[in-house]
Parts: sequence; structure tokens; C-alpha cells
Amino acid sequence: MTVVILDNNESDMKDLSLRLQELRYNIKIKRCFRNIESFREYWTTNESRTDVVFAEITIDGTNIFEEINMSDICSNVIITTKQKEFAVQAFRHNVIDFLVKPIQKDHLSESIVKAKKLILLDGQTKTSPYKTQFQVTMGKQMVNVKIEEISFIECCNQMTYINQICGKRIPTIIPVITFEKMLDPDFFFRANRQIIFHFDAVLSIEKHKSSKYLIRLKSNVNKVVYLSEDRSKAFRAWMNR
Repeated sequence: MTVVILDNNESDMKDLSLRLQELRYNIKIKRCFRNIESFREYWTTNESRTDVVFAEITIDGTNIFEEINMSDICSNVIITTKQKEFAVQAFRHNVIDFLVKPIQKDHLSESIVKAKKLILLDGQTKTSPYKTQFQVTMGKQMVNVKIEEISFIECCNQMTYINQICGKRIPTIIPVITFEKMLDPDFFFRANRQIIFHFDAVLSIEKHKSSKYLIRLKSNVNKVVYLSEDRSKAFRAWMNR
């Protein structure tokens, strides 16, 4: 993990640097800044991107939330300050954590662990174009659907239904083709225009008329899917990947 420190109190800066090194979390302190101008110049260069910024709220009388365009760095910030009254404002800016000086070693350790988890999650999100969950409107309610809960998705009578492993059937107006773009093809297979199913939803595979397959899916409605010859060939390749 790479970090920079923004604090005009040299003693606090040195103390934080020492504590970070003592934690042995493989932390590299790239730079320390005592004024906002130098930090801003550093941050705006593409080659200077850093995992975490430890920042004091007030630098030479300047509130960093007011003076710096924080839109692209707030999710990287851990606030370190004696000014407890800024806690609410800090979290509204979606910072990683808020540490009150003098910083306790266990609190700092917890913040680092939290930052590492967020960095890992952010990295997974950026490297994968596929959804891990999405929201579906049911009447006045919003239902959160996790990808691992889906058995198959089916279009029927101009409606799309998400069939979950638990047996629940959720109606939605989202087209099957839209779901196909959101779901990881390593786990979901497009059988035809109407159905997409999960790898783990396959109950049995039967030969049906020459090179065509008949797929039985795990569900409370005994779902059977017939694959065309072309889709059967694609299905064999998908199963053997």
C-alpha cells in the first residue's frame, strides 16, 4: 500500500510516519506535504496516484474540503485531526476513516485494514465489467439481488423473471439481453432468446435429436431447456472451458 501524508504539523507528521512503519503492513510512504498547493500539484499528475492520503482537516487555516477538488480522492482519504467537530462533514465526503489525534496504534491499524479491503474491492470492480448485484423494483419496494442467488433468468409473456436458488421468482421489465451484458459469461450461459442460466443451476444434460441438448435446471418448476444445434455446440465449449 502506498500513502502520502498531508499535515502542516511536522511533529504529527513524523509521529504518523513512525507508527505506519511500525505496523508492518508493507506500507510505503511516498511523500509528506505541509501545504495544500504542493499536494494538489502532486495529486493531479497521473503518475503520482496513491492508495491512501492521510490528511489533516485544516492546513494553514485552510479547510481542505473547501479548497481542494476532492471528487476524485475522497475515497482515498483517512482524516487525522484534533478537530472532532469535522467528523460528520468528513464522512459525508465518503472518506475511509476519521482518526482523532493523538492517534492510537490500534485505531490506525483498523483504518489500514479497512483501507486495504476497500482498495481490493475497488480493484475488483474496476477490473470486472460485470455486476455482483443489482436492484429490481417490485411495486413500491426495491429488491437487492445478488448474482450468486440466481438460478436462471427467463422471459415469459413480455416480462422477465429472475428465478432464485431459493425458489423465489422476481418479475422485472429488464430485458434478457440487458441481463446478458451484466452477467459474467464464465458463470451464465445464454440458452436462447428467452433464458440465461447459471452454471450451478444445471441439474442434468441429455442428448436430444442428433447434436442437440436438453438441459434440466434446478428449480421448483422442473425447468427444461432445449438447445439448438448451434447453442448446443456453444454449450459444450462453455462446459469444457
